Amino acid sequence: MVEVGTPVEVRCHPTCPWAGGWQVCEVLVGGGGFAYRVRRIGMSKPLAAAIPEGDVRPARVPALGRAG
Repeated sequence: MVEVGTPVEVRCHPTCPWAGGWQVCEVLVGGGGFAYRVRRIGMSKPLAAAIPEGDVRPARVPALGRAG
């Protein structure tokens, strides 16, 4: 499980490349696994859709957040 506040990389499906610059803002538990609500680092609103645990991983290189 990835904890709230952790910088992460996400992908939209298994053949997509990983994209950094995201942060976990909510962990959802259900159906025998986890899903995550993520938002761009420095932004206040998360994506509308939860991301399955297989498509979220801790960031390999910490992303720089935007000021403000």
